[in-house]
Amino acid sequence: MIYGHGDDIYSQNQQIVYNFSSNVYEHEDDNWLYNLLEKNLSVLHSYPEPDATSLVQLLAHRNNISEEEICATHGATDAIYLIAQTFSHSNTAIFAPTFSEYEDACRINRHRITIIKELEDVNRKNFEMVWLCNPNNPTGLTFDYNILVELIDNNPETLFIIDQTYHYFTNKPTLSYVDAVKRENVVLIDSFTKRFALPDLRLGYFVTNKKLKNKIQYYKQPWAVSQLAIEVGKYILQSMTCNLDLASLLGETKDFQERLSNIKGIEVQGTDTHFFLCKTQKGTAEELKKYLVEHHGILIRNASNFEGLTANYFRICTQKKEANMKLIDGITDYMNSFKA
Repeated sequence: MIYGHGDDIYSQNQQIVYNFSSNVYEHEDDNWLYNLLEKNLSVLHSYPEPDATSLVQLLAHRNNISEEEICATHGATDAIYLIAQTFSHSNTAIFAPTFSEYEDACRINRHRITIIKELEDVNRKNFEMVWLCNPNNPTGLTFDYNILVELIDNNPETLFIIDQTYHYFTNKPTLSYVDAVKRENVVLIDSFTKRFALPDLRLGYFVTNKKLKNKIQYYKQPWAVSQLAIEVGKYILQSMTCNLDLASLLGETKDFQERLSNIKGIEVQGTDTHFFLCKTQKGTAEELKKYLVEHHGILIRNASNFEGLTANYFRICTQKKEANMKLIDGITDYMNSFKA
């Protein structure tokens, strides 16, 4: 899907002051990034490393696995399409609602797709592949670790593709890289994008056992990751911490949700992360989105195009308190407009 995702600032005719439409973490000072990019601009004149070896080596060392168990990709979406291509024509299950690119990538590669709503559905059919997002986008909910591991181990002939790009934003346990590489039927997808607010650099990777990694990497194009992205990834691994003040972020999310819940006509869904679904009982999510852009310079994610969600659903991501209050005021104004 080319259009229809969040963070669609490019399609707005007005300046966006507050962006709630993306799940990217934007709470940190970016001066380190701008300085680093400026210092490395000369790499633009040469081809990047064909397979981002220097970054892969650091990732492996940081996570106590072999570099033969990691493959760097042009963002997490590149990994999704590579995996779908590698296992074309598979009998595939996708847990929904979720990120649309799993289904799109599988459809392009002629998978036989079944949409499932419960993990138990995996045990009822002989699926060759199962796609899960954990924590899940757009719900923000996390699968129970023990139940997920048991499901994986009880279905050794099924390949589980688990997108964990949001694992930084939950205190619930998720699969580790070691969990993945010691199994024959797991591929974990991860990226620097969400945690370090780097969507434009396209810096992702997948982790799996050596055999699967080599099988998927066979379809990978050389020079897929730019050298600027490689240098940024290396700097993060060598000089920064991946940890964030999660307690504070989740605490602010809880407060944000409680305040939103006090707006008559807004239903707030539970979450394990800093992003979550809401449902408007007046008008549609698209109408609310347009109102907020036009009257407040605020952008939210119309979530009605996620599988199984109606026209009333929208997704938002916790920002700084000042921005959160602006959104609350904007939604309140929208609801009050129905009384006029």
